[in-house]
Amino acid sequence: MADFTGVSVVIPTIDEWEDIENVITRVLQSNEEGDVKEIILVYCEKSEKAYIDFLRQLAEKYASVKLYHQKNRGVSAAVYESFSIAQGSHLVAIGADMENDPNDIAEMVKKAKLHPNSIITASRRLRKGDFSEYPPIKRLCNIIFQEVLHLLFKTKQSDITYLYQLTPASIMQMQNLDENRDVFVLALALLTEINNYPFEEIPSKVGIRKNGKSHNGLGYYLGFIKAVCAILRKRAAGI
Repeated sequence: MADFTGVSVVIPTIDEWEDIENVITRVLQSNEEGDVKEIILVYCEKSEKAYIDFLRQLAEKYASVKLYHQKNRGVSAAVYESFSIAQGSHLVAIGADMENDPNDIAEMVKKAKLHPNSIITASRRLRKGDFSEYPPIKRLCNIIFQEVLHLLFKTKQSDITYLYQLTPASIMQMQNLDENRDVFVLALALLTEINNYPFEEIPSKVGIRKNGKSHNGLGYYLGFIKAVCAILRKRAAGI
């Protein structure tokens, strides 16, 4: 049985000048001392030098903050690579633009301390209004994709597409996730469905990006469809 000894918080970031420090401080302030083992800021080739210098200043300002330059492209690569170097007993990735509530990590940690072998997931569907800031068209697409995943994978989670969860590192170490590195984020969300791992859900209110512009275009969302197809092909091949 795994014990909770600290969470590694991964934050992929490109140019979230106005929000990134707010995310860091809220994660640290909402958790008890010692709960957050490290915060890994993951940047890529899209980040300008001035922004990378700003991240270095944050790493100097906050003792728990580390920097990582991802080697491959995309959100899946950012999370996959940083999880592979993380030191915490539990791992969680959060957006740098305040779409995910940083305070949720403290709630995830509370459940992880009681159920350290469970995957703790956030859901926008457990309370009325938690989806209220989501654009209607994105909400409709989300509902359709949720139903497709339910049919294909018999999903039991109420919000499988949110992709905001705290995962025990011990579970990660038992998986051949290297086979799914290109679709890592969705493979991570489907762990409990495919492998029947225990999970706990917490209610979570999704936000919207108020500063800058989103870097998740149509290709990003089409990537989820490609990810589902890739996972299904590998399952059919017995991988």
